[in-house]
Amino acid sequence: VTISSDKPSYKLGDINNDGKISTADMAAVRLHLLGLRILSDIEQLSADINGDGKISTADMAGVRLHLLGLRTIS
Repeated sequence: VTISSDKPSYKLGDINNDGKISTADMAAVRLHLLGLRILSDIEQLSADINGDGKISTADMAGVRLHLLGLRTIS
């Protein structure tokens, strides 16, 4: 899903905006949760997989399940 408005466009799950959902995206969420790296506003929009308005372990799990082919981020 690519979302676009007045803000820059982003793809849900593609936190680093490299065009694909990868382990690097999962790592970015993990580092954010650990307080070692703060995601930018657009990265936070991309990382909010479950759409609840906050970044949590549930979002990291969503990326992981996508990478394992058990769930598709849409």
